[in-house]
Amino acid sequence: MYDLIIIWWWASGLFCSINASKNSKKLIIEKQNSLWNKILLSGWWRCNFTNLNIDPDRYFWQNKKMLASVFHKYSNYDFMNYLDENWIKYNIEDNGRVILKSWKSKELLDFLIKKSEENNAEIQTWHTITKVKKENDFFKITTEQSEFLCKNLVISTWWISYPQIWATSFWIDIAKQFWLKIIPSFPALCWLEVKTDFSSLTWSSISWKVEILDWNKTIYENQWNILFTHRWLSGPAIFNCSAWLAEYMTKKQWKFNIKITPNEMTKKLEKFLDSSLLTPLKTGLASLEPSTVLCSEWQQKIITQITNFRPLEEAKVSSGWVDMDEIKPNFECKKVANLFFIWECLDIIGKTWWFNLQRAWSSGAICGQNF
Repeated sequence: MYDLIIIWWWASGLFCSINASKNSKKLIIEKQNSLWNKILLSGWWRCNFTNLNIDPDRYFWQNKKMLASVFHKYSNYDFMNYLDENWIKYNIEDNGRVILKSWKSKELLDFLIKKSEENNAEIQTWHTITKVKKENDFFKITTEQSEFLCKNLVISTWWISYPQIWATSFWIDIAKQFWLKIIPSFPALCWLEVKTDFSSLTWSSISWKVEILDWNKTIYENQWNILFTHRWLSGPAIFNCSAWLAEYMTKKQWKFNIKITPNEMTKKLEKFLDSSLLTPLKTGLASLEPSTVLCSEWQQKIITQITNFRPLEEAKVSSGWVDMDEIKPNFECKKVANLFFIWECLDIIGKTWWFNLQRAWSSGAICGQNF
């Protein structure tokens, strides 16, 4: 019997265990043996763990008012002060990103695991969960190896966009089991496929404004680096466009009552969302299709149609999942007492440049204070 069980393995759950009462009996159930791989992958193993410019406008979702409250309760500066108190050194780099001075994400991971264990959190690995059931005032978690009971259950898992680190959709089944509203998911922070052949510009990069057009009307714009490949566009500007477009597609679905799945993405985009990328470009124009190039006295532009997102498995994150309207400010479910969903499970994603990890620290700290 535990006061708190956390399933199963992302930064928010780890930080939740650190912020819970030392007197509470806590268990983290982990599916694999290697703990918190996504922290290790952050910033190419250098760990960009937050950004100075944390603000609700840096995120895509439906309820930014609640996010402002979350960051007020536990901010990026709170986490930076926590590291200062424990002699973890960091540097501030371009665009406000905050990165470990050691450039070794394992330093932060080892520190957080140590703090979790010092706070009397038990960690059990290699447990594949087969069933979650609520019986009276307790949750019963059945794994292939054992059974556990707890008073409070926290779901802290990664999006399903990283199967290479064992990300699964099991937690979605839990949400549906308790009748929580699920927002349809799309790949986000990912490359976009386009019609124009950019072979001659492959691996060249520019920094300029990108606009998404819906019937010649600009619906989103972003200025940052763009990376060209054969028929894909990448780079920070494109990642943010893909995240915004994923949210926009969800809103379109509600408005027009159209059911969209990732497999039908191409057809739906061509049918009701006439999306284009408008990218001023200074080099390589001669090799492109003439119909894609528009010239004026002061700039040259390329207009090309988006045909698809890259597959969900390649996306850094995925949009959608548990509707924030189902969640209280302390991250407890409104419909199910003592059931909590934090960070990756919720319908919220941050822009690229390391805004997502701060959501883990903030939601984990706030959720942990409940126990």
